[in-house]
Amino acid sequence: NSTVSPAAALSVVDLYSFAEWVVIALSIAIIILYFVVHAAVVVRHPMKTTLGINLSERRLWIKNMMSGNNQLLVVQTIRNGIMTSTYFATSASTIALYVLAEAVKRQLSIQQILLLAVGGVMLGAFLNFLHSIRALNSIGYLSFGGPPPAQADDPEDPHLSSTEKVQVAINLMNKATV
Repeated sequence: NSTVSPAAALSVVDLYSFAEWVVIALSIAIIILYFVVHAAVVVRHPMKTTLGINLSERRLWIKNMMSGNNQLLVVQTIRNGIMTSTYFATSASTIALYVLAEAVKRQLSIQQILLLAVGGVMLGAFLNFLHSIRALNSIGYLSFGGPPPAQADDPEDPHLSSTEKVQVAINLMNKATV
């Protein structure tokens, strides 16, 4: 009849916990490496990635929408983006609160730490979607706000030129959708 001493049992538990931590750290390192390599490819060869193609096409789309008489399409696009971001922000905050509530109920363990990490990621997603809503609202004001540059003679109240508005709108749309 073989029995395991308490010291031997403890070392197996410690080894298992160490193995879990190694796997978690390795997983995070692989994910970070993937994003670093992907960012390098986007910078060096933007038209070979979906992200680079989307950025290019989005830039052309915004220039086209802000130069023509496409106000209804612009408003609908911005509205759809705001509605989607609102839905995702609400979902992320609900999931984050549930996961954090579950983590608080548990004793200190690797499960609690993982639940706290997931809750933190969900809170980060919530803040990201809030930022997206803010950026899309700013695009709406840029698209239709202010007098044309020819009427903006007051140095106390400077206005952006049409070209500047398009560039700001492109930057905001990239922040809102990437």
